[in-house]
Parts: sequence; structure tokens; C-alpha cells
Amino acid sequence: GRRELWIVLAFVAVGTVAFQLSAPPAPDTGNRFSFGRVMNELRREVRGNQSYVAPARTLTFPAGDAITDIRILGAAGPITITGSARADVEVALTVSSTGESEAAAIAIANKTEIVEDRVGGTLTLQVKFPDEERQTSRLVVQVPARLGVRLDGPRDVTIAGVRTVELANVARGTTEISNVSGAVTGEQ
Repeated sequence: GRRELWIVLAFVAVGTVAFQLSAPPAPDTGNRFSFGRVMNELRREVRGNQSYVAPARTLTFPAGDAITDIRILGAAGPITITGSARADVEVALTVSSTGESEAAAIAIANKTEIVEDRVGGTLTLQVKFPDEERQTSRLVVQVPARLGVRLDGPRDVTIAGVRTVELANVARGTTEISNVSGAVTGEQ
């Protein structure tokens, strides 16, 4: 009698909670209170946000004869720099970001910028991430072989075919340097 009724009610309650935690998000209902919104927030807290990779973007920066060095700041991930016979700097930027959904994460990742600054003979490129969520980046940089390269806080670095290399505040990971015609300085 009663014991079986309590067992059936317990199974219904557990099934309802399990369904609510695993069901897809309910459509947004504005500012009104809804059980679905509470469950969406609970699901987000329990699962955490997933990370998604935005499509790579290619940016180009002029590097006239007055530019002798390039400095890269703020990269949060692997960097590959290759020197060749070219007149500009080309950066392929790939960003992954966390977010509530794939579309939200990619929209946040696409807010990442590379800010250019020129002081004297140095071209500084700084990766600026948006404040919301967490992002990592991957940079593939093509530079004129005549440039010296300075990296601040890099990790997992591959550099080839440039004039000089200076590594400052090296984070972690591997560093591969080849075909550098001048000095290589820094710490690893």
C-alpha cells in the first residue's frame, strides 16, 4: 500500500529532476520568473560552459623599412613565427572561448582584437581578449626575415628564419628556435 506509493512518488520525483537537468534549454521568457529559466541556470552551473573554437581570422600589418623589431604581447596559447622575404606582417589568429552555447562562445571569441602600436622601430602587436568568459589563442605569424622578435610571456613557441629572438617571462611549454641569424636571448 503506502510503501509502494512512496516508492512510485520517489521514482517520479527523481525522473523529473533528471529530465530537467538533461533537457535542452527552454526558450527565453524575458524578465518573468519561470521554472525553465531556473533549471537553465542550474544546468549551466552544474555542467559549466563548453569551449568552442571560432574560425581563424587573418590580419595584416605593414612593416616598412623603419620597422626593425616586432614584439608580441598577451597571447594565451601557442605561437609560431616564421620569417620570409615579405614586406608585411601577417597574423592568423584562432581563438577558442567558453560560452553558454556554441554561437555565444564564438561571438565572444570574435571580440578578441590585436592592437597595433608603433614606437620607434618596434611594431608591437598585443592580443586583447574580452572580459567575459575565458579565451585561449593560437597565433601563426609570418614576418619579414630582417626583423628581430621579442615575445613576452609566451608558451609553446616555434620561431624560424628571423634576425634575432628575445624571450621574456617565458610561461611553460616547449620552445623551438631555428635559423636565427643574430642573437637569441631570454630564459626557458
